[in-house]
Formats: sequence, C-alpha cells, structure tokens
Amino acid sequence: MWDDRNAILLSSFYLIIVRQWGAIVDRDQKWYEDQFWHWMDVLTVEETFDEKWRRMSAGYIPRARMERDIKYGNGANEVFDLFIPDDGESVPVLIFVHGGYWTWMDKDTYAFSLEPIRSAGALVASVNYTLCPHNTISGIVDQVRRACIFIYENVGAYNGDQNNIHITGHSAGGHLTAMMAATDWRELNPDLPIDLLKSAIPSSGLFDMNNMRLTPQLNEHLKLDREEADANSPLFLAPAYDMPISVVVGAEETEGFLLESKNFSKAWSDRVTNLRYMEVPRVHHFSLIENMLTPGDPFTCLLLEHLGLDGP
Repeated sequence: MWDDRNAILLSSFYLIIVRQWGAIVDRDQKWYEDQFWHWMDVLTVEETFDEKWRRMSAGYIPRARMERDIKYGNGANEVFDLFIPDDGESVPVLIFVHGGYWTWMDKDTYAFSLEPIRSAGALVASVNYTLCPHNTISGIVDQVRRACIFIYENVGAYNGDQNNIHITGHSAGGHLTAMMAATDWRELNPDLPIDLLKSAIPSSGLFDMNNMRLTPQLNEHLKLDREEADANSPLFLAPAYDMPISVVVGAEETEGFLLESKNFSKAWSDRVTNLRYMEVPRVHHFSLIENMLTPGDPFTCLLLEHLGLDGP
C-alpha cells in the first residue's frame, strides 16, 4: 500500500540521484559556465538589464508610496523598503527578495517591478542583504530569516496582516525564498509559528548550490565548499510544513536554469499538497521581471492569487 513512508523513501532516493547528477551525465566545465555564467552575454545590449532596471526604479522611487530603509538589524545592509497600498487594514503582505547571484544588485534595482503588487492592495517589503564576498551564503540566509521575523513582528504597525505573509524572490532571491520555505521558525524562536510564511513563490531560482560551486566565475565570490553548498541547497531540504508553493521560470531560460526549477519541483512535490510549476512562455530570465508591469502578466497574476487579490 502506498503511504507517506513510501513517498518519503522515493523522494529521498530521488535526492540521492540528483546529488550525483553531475557524475552521471559527466558534465564538463564548459556546461556549468554556459548554463550559469555566459548566458548573460547574449542578453546584454546597449544598456544592461541591471542598468535599465536602476534607471526605471530611480524614476519610480521618488513618486512611490513607500517607507525607505527600515532597519531589521544593525548591519549597514540590514534594511528593507515598504511599498504601502493606498488604503486598507490588515492587508496581505508580500516579502520580496532581490536577485543578482548573491554578489550584485539590491532592493532598489527591482523597485519598479513591485508597483503592480502594491497598487493591487498588498504591503510589499523589499529586503536588502550584505552581498558576497563580504558575506557568505549562510550569512545571507541568516539575514533574510531575521528580516522575515522582523517583518512578522512589526508589520501590524503598517496595517499589514501578520497572519497573511507570503514570500517571493527572483534568481538568487528565488533560492532565498525556497530557503525561507524550508525554515522551521520555531527552531529560531519557540514563540514563532511554523507557518509564519503562508506561501512561497520562487522565480528563476537556483536550488542546488553545487552548480554554483562548480561555476568558477561565481564561486570566486561565493567561496562555497561542498558542505556549505549542500546545507544551503533547497533541493536537499524539505518544506517546513505543507504550504502552497509555486515555482516559476521563464521558458526561454537556459537548460541549467530550467533544470534547477524542474528538479526542485520534483523533489518537493511529494511533500507539498499544492505545488505548481509554471514555465512562462516567450520569457527569459530578465523579461520575467520587466513583464510584471504588463497588464495580465502571468507571474504578476500568480503572485496576486497567492495574496488573495485581484489585479489593479
């Protein structure tokens, strides 16, 4: 008879296979570099995407309804911005974690993309963290955890619903989103609920940090060894509880990025009742974020669905 024990055994067997995947398919160095580094070359035009996003956000931030640089810790980068809806009490909360391969970009880079979520009625908290090599991956995970706890404990002062907090993030932020979904908050503070986060939506995420470890241009700054890579790979972890999870990736991303999301979805599918995998058609790594401003955008609509909101 099929039961939870069989599902766990099958999932564990799958993770063992995935851990050895590189040896099975005999991936060479060029594969890692093409999938996780050189792919950015073909997406670079006269203005790089991070430069374009900073320009768009620089035009948006001065007119945004927001509160800037709220401290969640004592470090210089331990701050977040709050994008505040026009009205409402006990509104749903979305925590957003920025990307940039853990080494560049920040909350300001992505600010422009969060307006549709704010204007639909959510309180959006966009989190900063200290970048590598001035930090470690474990250190970043710790910072984002502390940011989530601070937001949970203080969001009521901004008319946010403490019992309706969700999390999303892009690229490296997708990895950090999954790490938060795997966090048992009671281990950090027994007074915290295990369901501090009601759902998670990682987008274009990276879930096996060994692939980053084996990409030299990345690991020069991340400085991952096998132990830290495994400990910070959501692929090898489990959700803290049975929360809704939607895994989003652009259909035109590299094979490596697509495999990251597919393998992660498979690994967690036996442990989560409501797990969805979405490949957004005609979208690559960066246009996934830019398209959030387009009415009817699938990713934006999915985020609003998790929050229980209609489009603006």
